[in-house]
Amino acid sequence: METLKDYPGGYNYKGLQEIENTLHWCEENLRAPQINSLEGFGIGTQPPDSTENLRNMRLITTLGLTHSDGYVLYNMGLTDVDYGLPHHAHIWYDFWDADLGKPVGEKAQLYENREGLFIREFTNGWAVYNRSGKAQKIQLPIQATGVASGITSATHIVPDLDGEMYLKQEASTNSVGAVEVLDFTTVDPQAASEWMPDAALRAAVLEELGLPADVPLTKDKMLVLTRLYQINGNYLIFRVVGAVSQQIPNTYLALIHHTIEVNLRK
Repeated sequence: METLKDYPGGYNYKGLQEIENTLHWCEENLRAPQINSLEGFGIGTQPPDSTENLRNMRLITTLGLTHSDGYVLYNMGLTDVDYGLPHHAHIWYDFWDADLGKPVGEKAQLYENREGLFIREFTNGWAVYNRSGKAQKIQLPIQATGVASGITSATHIVPDLDGEMYLKQEASTNSVGAVEVLDFTTVDPQAASEWMPDAALRAAVLEELGLPADVPLTKDKMLVLTRLYQINGNYLIFRVVGAVSQQIPNTYLALIHHTIEVNLRK
């Protein structure tokens, strides 16, 4: 199951939800014997171990772990940059060396009614996948070590649009895998109401990004939108890449909202 990026830097909230739904359908409806394989598309203009490639790899890996019993792959995309790898190369990441064991928790479980935060228990640990729109603090039943972070604790913070695997540090026969999700909000240095005062515009952007209404709209989240146009008082959002912009009839385009244009440049 190949998944193309939603924008040059990776995946957005709405795109991730589409991947989840498709993977869930495959898990529930394909005839046995069934093997589902989820492939993430890398950023070919960056090295395989760049910060963004590693984050996207963890994101796709934990999406697959929490939503399926299948396999995960992350390719390096298509690029003319010579990193000693062929186009669309598949490499092995150390993150995948972690021995989570067998799944004991159900798939696609949303805990504590936190939209976009998923956790699944395995015999040797947990996989956590976060597309909630903000960083989340979780409390595990026992001490566990983050495979990527290296932090050993019962309390961990999972960044937005990221994922992590936590390996148990003591034997346990408890397979409940309950997690207490605590309030944790990343402080926005400037409130969206200040740099985007139009409430209708903020609502349109949140809807397009697939974010809940109560999630803070920060400027970094705006970067996944390439253009936003205002038409007859209603906001219509286009993702425009390269020459595709020339295919949109000028008669359908009105004034670009000045606030968005300015803040996307910052």
